[in-house]
Amino acid sequence: GQLVIHAKGEVSQDRIETMQGVPVGEVDEVPLTVVNYVVRTQEAVLLNDAFRDSIYARDGYIAKHHTRSLLCLPIVHQGRLSGLLYLENNLATKVFTQDRIELLKTLSLQAAISMENAGLYANLETTIKELRQAEVAMRDSQSLLKAIIDNSTAVIYVKDLKGRYLLVNRRFEEVFHISNTAAQGRIDHDFFPAAQAGAFQEFDRLALERTGAMESEQVVEHENELCTYISIHCPLFNNEGKPYAVFALLTDITERKRAEEALRESERKFKAIFEQTFQFIGLMTIDGVLIEANRAALQLVGVEESEIVGRFFWDTPWWAHSLELQEELQVAVKKAGAGEFVRFEASHPAADGSLHYVDFSLKPVKDEAGTVVLLIPEGRDITERKLAEQELQKNRDHLDELVRQRTAELSAANELLRQEISERKLIEEALNKRLVALTEPLETADISFTDLFNIDDMQKIQDVFAEAFNVASLITKPDGTPITNPSRFCRLCIDIIRETEKGRANCAFSDSIIGRQNPDGPNIQPCLSGGLWDAGASITLGGKHVANWLVGQVKNEAIEEKKL
Repeated sequence: GQLVIHAKGEVSQDRIETMQGVPVGEVDEVPLTVVNYVVRTQEAVLLNDAFRDSIYARDGYIAKHHTRSLLCLPIVHQGRLSGLLYLENNLATKVFTQDRIELLKTLSLQAAISMENAGLYANLETTIKELRQAEVAMRDSQSLLKAIIDNSTAVIYVKDLKGRYLLVNRRFEEVFHISNTAAQGRIDHDFFPAAQAGAFQEFDRLALERTGAMESEQVVEHENELCTYISIHCPLFNNEGKPYAVFALLTDITERKRAEEALRESERKFKAIFEQTFQFIGLMTIDGVLIEANRAALQLVGVEESEIVGRFFWDTPWWAHSLELQEELQVAVKKAGAGEFVRFEASHPAADGSLHYVDFSLKPVKDEAGTVVLLIPEGRDITERKLAEQELQKNRDHLDELVRQRTAELSAANELLRQEISERKLIEEALNKRLVALTEPLETADISFTDLFNIDDMQKIQDVFAEAFNVASLITKPDGTPITNPSRFCRLCIDIIRETEKGRANCAFSDSIIGRQNPDGPNIQPCLSGGLWDAGASITLGGKHVANWLVGQVKNEAIEEKKL
């Protein structure tokens, strides 16, 4: 070990100074070359004049302090170096004689024995202190271990190699109603049915055979109920590495097993509904990656689940036919990922090439903290409804067209009826006027041709007459103003003469002359406007001239075309 200075003294000061174990190399108190030699050789060094010694004069301490007489003596007991005794005198040489050296050796031997005894005593005190501390720590550790064992929710026990209980914890006592005191020294067959006790002993035996921890499931009956435990059995070894006991820890997982079974049953029911439903259902991450799709959805597009799982939903065959729907779906996924329920109408191409319409929705699935963890895509096939709606719309459009046509027909019929009613009113008014006129004296009655006759009927009679006799015909007022439209007029009269204002005035004058009232019969003469032969008869009522009927536009041999 490291050399340290425990004490030093000077004759002039008449006292001993303790150094508290200061390392030799850290203070300028002794010549290191001398000390090192004595430590290594366990031989004394005696220098009558160290300052002038050929070997040690170069030592820094000796050169600095001009050391004269010097003695460094090893303190050895039972062949082991216990310490060093260093003496020096800076005033005189040859101070340390041989007899003094022998005396110092004797004293050094006694000092070595005393130092060893002191060391043993100090070590004993330290050992006792450490043992007491270890004992306290062990008691604390045992108390802590017992507190941990007793407060554990698991059943814990320790048995010796013969199966006798050495320790059971509080949970063991509560479950099996057997106290720790009652259990100690007893075996399983003292408390449990034979089959159950045999099972416990078998697990203990297997743990000892394996020489390591063994985990398994155990079914234990207590209070008329079967409970399932996860058991850990392991041997305990002594300092020699030999097993002396078996430690067991049983954790009740009955509720967990029931929950697992309930979960499996729920999953079976969900899977049955998931796979048997006619609707398209799936499961995907909040980022839009498809995790699962049911059979109906897969069969629609003719793919296997392995072909689409792990892909973004918008990249799957259901959406690949429409870029617009893909973009709409991506927007919907973002909204659903933020917790919003999204629904819109979409279309999916089927494996047979047909297009199916679906009522599509995205529903967010949240955990207990309200965080969206999954998305459920769902599609309800509404193709039949859409086709029915399209057919219905087609029928509606056809019905609207029929209604429009019928409305137009009714409007036309209504217009005809309105015209007919209007005409009938006019006829009725004319008839009333005629009746009124007929009841008045002829001398004072203001009666016109149109008051007595229907112009349309007279036009028809005039047209038929003109065609039958191949002549032109026209009915005018007494002053020659036309009442009807011309029938079979020649081009000379209709296209040339009557196209000018003067020609029309000349024709009206001629028609008034030729159609003048003549008691002797019709007037026959050339037209005063065109020169063709015309005949005119006056229409009178009670001697009153009300109209002229003109026929003719006939060219005979006597008419010269040049003059005409």
